[in-house]
Amino acid sequence: MDPAQHKSIHGMNAATKLTLLLEDEERMRLQRLALKTVSCGVMSLEEIASEILSIDGVKGSSCNGGSKSSIDSVRAIGDAGGRNAARILSFCRSAWVSEEMLIYDLGSTTARRQASALLKRLLVNEVYPDTDLSDPLKLLHLAPRHSSHLCVCLCCKRVANAFAGDGGTKHNCSFNEIGTSSSMLSVDPETMEENLRCAKRSSASLRNAVAFEAEAATRAVEREQCDESAVMAIVADSSKGCETGVSARARRDSKSAYEQRVSSVACGAEQMLSIYIVGKAIRVFGEWHALCAFCGCMVRFWPSNRAHSEICCMRCDYKMLHRNEKQSVNPKDPGGAQCRFCGKVDPMRTGARWKMCKSPHDATGKNASVPPPLRTVHFCPAHFKPWAVAALKTLPMRVILSHIAFGAKPCFGVEGGKRERPTQTEKKKPKRRRIVRKG
Repeated sequence: MDPAQHKSIHGMNAATKLTLLLEDEERMRLQRLALKTVSCGVMSLEEIASEILSIDGVKGSSCNGGSKSSIDSVRAIGDAGGRNAARILSFCRSAWVSEEMLIYDLGSTTARRQASALLKRLLVNEVYPDTDLSDPLKLLHLAPRHSSHLCVCLCCKRVANAFAGDGGTKHNCSFNEIGTSSSMLSVDPETMEENLRCAKRSSASLRNAVAFEAEAATRAVEREQCDESAVMAIVADSSKGCETGVSARARRDSKSAYEQRVSSVACGAEQMLSIYIVGKAIRVFGEWHALCAFCGCMVRFWPSNRAHSEICCMRCDYKMLHRNEKQSVNPKDPGGAQCRFCGKVDPMRTGARWKMCKSPHDATGKNASVPPPLRTVHFCPAHFKPWAVAALKTLPMRVILSHIAFGAKPCFGVEGGKRERPTQTEKKKPKRRRIVRKG
């Protein structure tokens, strides 16, 4: 929207007017206090007032001291007085902003493992053979900045780093190298500082917003005379005594305007937000990101991305990370993808592709020396079953192979348990007999 409209909407907000009555030093102190308090986003209204701001008598109708509705919150905050209400609102607004991005420290041990895997992936030991790798955290300056930092575009709300993720079909990405997408390098001519900027093409909504701002600036709507009777006729229906659809849309747009910028900014106009991620898990725009402790690639973290107590991308390439080590040669190993059922080797020809499935319960062959989250098996097109992908995560391999041999489909969750008696609603209704009349 136009900067004049943005300023007017914020100026008409009663909460904003109340917080602006505080001194600048008091508002800055409340902001620092909210940023310093880690659990400020999950605290109740009574805990914020009594424990943080030292205000007594502020309590909602909920059993934990919080409020059950917006009206209950206004009543509880209003009982504290004008100045204390402004302090509570200013603290809560800062707490909401701090909750938009969470940074969790994973510890020094995980940080060292991630830094060591990152240096090994970037061939630092080969490019700098005389470098002491005893403390990998001191050598991260030899790696590219985007490999140890999370690059985020605040305009289009996009993470530019290449990441791997197995949390579902929406974010199932097989790309696990180190790099960025839709990005460009910018150099400051004065300081010669290099930074990344987003190179994504502007969307249609952004182009419409820029055109609307230019039109509003040309018209200068803030200088036009306001007709209050015409505004009331649009907002409210005098015949029915209720609001119209225009007022409902205006209220919705004004609510979203509190989270918007003063003017539209295209991608690339500002540099990306860069956050150090080694030894940390960062939540930005509702998604968790971290580094794999085994190969150093960026991971969109889900609860399944874990090997024992460390974060794992589930796509680590052991041969690439340990290519200088001598590999043991097994004469019985065919060297390619082998069907787990029939033992046939993948000829790598055109036609139906062989399927690779995760099998954490298979501890034979190559999977015996691999952590359970990284164990995989292959099936040829003749013996692959669609239900095998989900069954391998819960059932033993012998059960799955026996079902494939007999052409049966296993029932998940009922093996080893007793079948309960059917309820009255589950019992089949008796079939109606058809009466044939003679004559």
